[in-house]
Amino acid sequence: MPVGFWVFPWDIEDEGIDRFAARLEQLGVTSASPSVLYHSGRALLPRAREHKVRLLGGPGANYPFESLEAPFAGMESESAPRSGKRFWQRLAEALSDRGIRLDAWAMPMHGSELGRRLPLGVVRNCFGNPYSYALCPSHPQARRFAESLVGELARSQIFGAIRLESIGYLGYRHFHHHEAEYVGHGPLEELFLSLCFCDACMAGARREGISVVELRAAISRDLERRWRDDVWSVGTDDVREALAANDDLQAFISYRQATVASLVSSLAELCHSESTELHCFSAIFPPTLEHSTWIEGTDFAAWSRVLDRLIVFGYTAGGPGAAKVDEGWTRSELEYVGRYFDPSKVNVVLNLAPQYLATLDDAKRRFGTISGMGFNDLSITNYGMTGETRLNWVPELRRVLDAPASST
Repeated sequence: MPVGFWVFPWDIEDEGIDRFAARLEQLGVTSASPSVLYHSGRALLPRAREHKVRLLGGPGANYPFESLEAPFAGMESESAPRSGKRFWQRLAEALSDRGIRLDAWAMPMHGSELGRRLPLGVVRNCFGNPYSYALCPSHPQARRFAESLVGELARSQIFGAIRLESIGYLGYRHFHHHEAEYVGHGPLEELFLSLCFCDACMAGARREGISVVELRAAISRDLERRWRDDVWSVGTDDVREALAANDDLQAFISYRQATVASLVSSLAELCHSESTELHCFSAIFPPTLEHSTWIEGTDFAAWSRVLDRLIVFGYTAGGPGAAKVDEGWTRSELEYVGRYFDPSKVNVVLNLAPQYLATLDDAKRRFGTISGMGFNDLSITNYGMTGETRLNWVPELRRVLDAPASST
């Protein structure tokens, strides 16, 4: 069964292309997905020779993009491979010689550097406050940027698939520096703070006949009332009730879904014209896939008609600060996505870190649960951030996937 690894390109440089490819072959890995466009952050790399802790800042392009126009031209990161496109070609060759596919992992809508370069194209909440880490998929220039980026990667013929993370509307919970909040906060408040009312979204919603000015004002008033009166939502039923009570809110959610779906469809056409697959993440920080339809504008039914593969998290909900989720959550999420996608078209991402899977037996059970539901394309994040002991779990975990269903 396929097992892939997500990886940062500087970890490959640190190890050397040939040693990296040989290690993946030894582990039984079938694909590698290095980041070609990443956001700022901090990474702990326990096996690195020198940079055990790496700060990721500034421009985030790890691939030498040549077709990006202003204001996105010249975004190559300090961490980018120094040998340019030749690095990626040599990596593809070394992996191909061992039967391993090279895919490209990119975040076309997420990154403070992107927002700095296109400040009028970022998500803006109902109060008009910008989310500088999030480009808005309604904004024409942001859409052209995504199309240019994906088109160049596909035309390079280096990658088997383009794997896009953060392709929709990034919500309030998508994290920026050190977040702090001291008022009650539940699913409805998160949705309200995640809705974008930038000029492009306002204009698009008005074209659809949505009373978006009134909707924005009503949401702002409701949030301020909740903060003043010390009340907050406690579950998703509150969201469903709010949607049922407000036709404009329902229509605005649908507008957002159609906006993201049209972008995904355009990117799929670019990829397929170059015989390259397009894979997209289902959701990033919303706590469930259902939340992602409201917060990020995900439309699984529309995506299923154009995507070669949907990528879902099988290890966490609500972001890196969330508590470890159990198998019940994983099973529920996969059942949800199974309404729209055949399991053969779904890649499930797992994390071997102790906070998610305490022991090898825990990992084997999780792999077995996922495989037993028919989802047999798994990825592990992240190669350079995984410790040596847990990296060596991979061959045994592969055997779980390859075992007959009755034995799991």
